[in-house]
Amino acid sequence: MNSLILIAIATSAIFAVSGYEFQSPKMEPYTSPYEYKKLTSDRWDEREPVEGMNQFYEGIFRARLDHFRPQNQDRVDFTYHVNANHYNPEGGPIYIHLKDFRDYSTRWIERGLMVDIAAETGAAVLTLDYRYFGINRPTPTASFEDLEFLSVEQILADVAEFARFVRQYIGGGRFTPVILWGSGFGGVLSFWARSRYPHVIDATWTSSGYIQPELASYGPYDIFEYTFFIPDDGRCISLIRNAYDIIAYLVINHQGEYLSGRMNLCHPVQTDSEADVAALYEITIRAILSFINEFHYTGVRSFCTDLGAIPGDTLNSFARWLRYVYGDAECFDHSYDTQIVHNVNTTWGSPGTIAGTRQWYYLQCTQIGSFLLADTNTWLPGIVTLDYHLEKCADVFGAEIDYETLRSAFNTLVQEYDQTVSNVVYTNGYFDPLRYFGRLYDPSGSGAVVNMDFAAKSADLLSQTVNDPQSIYDGKTAIREHILRWSNMTGPSIF
Repeated sequence: MNSLILIAIATSAIFAVSGYEFQSPKMEPYTSPYEYKKLTSDRWDEREPVEGMNQFYEGIFRARLDHFRPQNQDRVDFTYHVNANHYNPEGGPIYIHLKDFRDYSTRWIERGLMVDIAAETGAAVLTLDYRYFGINRPTPTASFEDLEFLSVEQILADVAEFARFVRQYIGGGRFTPVILWGSGFGGVLSFWARSRYPHVIDATWTSSGYIQPELASYGPYDIFEYTFFIPDDGRCISLIRNAYDIIAYLVINHQGEYLSGRMNLCHPVQTDSEADVAALYEITIRAILSFINEFHYTGVRSFCTDLGAIPGDTLNSFARWLRYVYGDAECFDHSYDTQIVHNVNTTWGSPGTIAGTRQWYYLQCTQIGSFLLADTNTWLPGIVTLDYHLEKCADVFGAEIDYETLRSAFNTLVQEYDQTVSNVVYTNGYFDPLRYFGRLYDPSGSGAVVNMDFAAKSADLLSQTVNDPQSIYDGKTAIREHILRWSNMTGPSIF
């Protein structure tokens, strides 16, 4: 599948911004080098002996299909993964990673800062796909009706049930601290899980977690400008503006076919279609954003350099950069129609359900919202309206999405979880435009906030090294101190 198609599929959600949205030759999808052994229903301490540091397991736990309706006692099997190489069965803590959008890998329980900390504390490190995502598919299809059991509340209840299960199965029923961590959407779920189930979840680290979302906002596209405040006398910002001014000029003058040729698009831009123009705007900005989230400050400098590669022609420089970074396909399919085609299919194994974008659209259109907007006053002018997003919801699911119902569901969600929460550390990167939705300070004083220069999204997930920029190194040090302190908590067993 063309890599830029995958960008377009996910462009509406603020939670959808991650290094996993789409892959370039420089950003290969993560493939685990380890073999995960199947766990049986036997007790954890009766596992077959394993030699060396190869204690990677895949197991099953049973969760309720509907946690909130007593009349429905149906249960479904969900798969999880565990790294027990450092686990101390005499009482080591439990670290559970909640994944970001479209991350169905096991990478962060195999390497990174938390695995390094687990080696110090004797922790078991686990992760799982959320209901309806990855390999955890609780219903026969992903139809609008079958997605009924997909909501933030159901996911959080799964997390709490999984934490209880792990404490019982791996921890032997004794009290052992359960600490969640996650990036992006995983970060906000970690925070909300601690808020909803403080008797089960003892502490949380949310890395670039967008824990203060809005139903719809111009903010992220506006503050995107500050990502490019680098020592170049404003040259990079001017080049980006110029490229988008050219795009806007060609759209206004109905030069869709000419624009398609300049940008190597698969189809002419339908300049009389608000949806198609908005899709082009989103896809290109997401391309820049995902590159920067992968390479941080270095990515900003690299992009700015490449944007000036062809003197006097920023649009061609931009198109050249897209082609170089995201592959050498014959053309890039930006079109709104392609997004819809990839997401209307309800069968498991279709492009939209494999990527998880159909499921994410459902969450957005029924509860989360978090639509990004742009207009002629936005830093990079473009027309991305709330009506455009609601139209996409209707086209994907074949049903009108009532705005008032969505607004009510969103307000209920944020009001329920927007409260003072203890034992939380919030980390943010200065170069992440979506820090707008993060917690940059905690006026309550109940949590700790770490803001890092030279970082975009979740630079702190990686292992700490002497090559880290000072602010990132210091941030990882602060995270480590909190995790070590939480790992030594004691208390009664709660079951």
